[in-house]
Order: sequence, then structure tokens, then C-alpha cells
Amino acid sequence: ALGSVVVGQSGPEFLFDVENISLLPTTVTSVRVVGPNPGDFVISSNSCERRSLNPRSTCSIGVIFRPTASGQRSAVIEVATASGQYTVMVPDGLGRYEPSFFLDRTEVDAGRDVGVGGNGFPPSTPVAILFGDDPSSRVDVVTNAEGVFLASIPTRLNERGGDRTIVAQATDGTTASAGLRVIEQPSAIPGMPGFGLGG
Repeated sequence: ALGSVVVGQSGPEFLFDVENISLLPTTVTSVRVVGPNPGDFVISSNSCERRSLNPRSTCSIGVIFRPTASGQRSAVIEVATASGQYTVMVPDGLGRYEPSFFLDRTEVDAGRDVGVGGNGFPPSTPVAILFGDDPSSRVDVVTNAEGVFLASIPTRLNERGGDRTIVAQATDGTTASAGLRVIEQPSAIPGMPGFGLGG
């Protein structure tokens, strides 16, 4: 288990030993990554391939987890010899996104728009931006190939004042939020006809 790593970043190197448990010398001819997510696990060091191993001697292989998507990721590292013997190591890890969500202001007058943006979200993925409890305040956007989006969200003229949390949530569950204070606008009170006092 290689832990949890942000998508596109690299975790620490994990070293494992390969031992020749037979009574005869052998030679490691190949080390390859196969299995469900082979592109997420990188061979970072390799003292085994094309090396002769005497009985009970060892060599080491290093692997780095570099997830390409979120969720549980796994692979199989196969180490094979010239005589057809082989052993495997099964690494796995959790890929996650670590998004940032930001607003172009910390407070807004009711009735005005707020610019929002995000990065570090899944690429080319729908994101729902939720402002308040009213479903009509939801704004849907799609991230670009780098997991970035920009949008503008309106606030109603009669929006009540106070602190709000604006939430951006991708379809895979990746979520980020930011705070905003809404400045309530005074109600328009119709003027009462007055009495002229002369002048």
C-alpha cells in the first residue's frame, strides 16, 4: 500500500527486495509493470534486471506511485528469469484530487454577480457550483483539460444578507468551497404623498 497521493504528483519511492530462493544461480531478464493501472506505478530504481543472482542473494527494485486518476489504483510488477521463473509484487494506492476554489471578492451586494474559479479538479469534468439552498442558484460548468474552470454566478436582488458558503462539486465527488458575505439591499419603500407646506 503506497498511500494517498494527489493526481499528477509523485509519492515517495518504495523499495522491495527480490531473493533467489532456489539452489542454483539465476539471472533476472525482465522487470515490467502490468495489471489494472500500470501507468500509475513507475519503476524508479532497478538493481535486478540483467543481473545474476546466486542462491539466497537479493536485488532491489524501487517503485513510485504517480496516480493518473482518482480512486483506488493498482498494478502488478513482474520479475522474470531466463529459465521462466517469476515473482510478483502488487502495489496499490489511492489517487485523489486536491482542488482550489476561489472567488473574485469576499463580499458582494445582493443582485451583483460573483466571479468564481477553480483548479486541481478532474479534467474535462462537470462541476456544480452551489450558492444557497435554492436549486435555481446552481451553476454548472465543465473543467478544461487541466482541471480548471472560470464562471460567474448571480445573486438575487432580494438575497438575504449574511455569510454564505459556495461549494464546487465535481461528478466524482471532488469538492472545494469558499466563503462569501452577502450585503442585503434595503427594500424600495414607495414614497407617501406629502402635503405641501407652501414656500
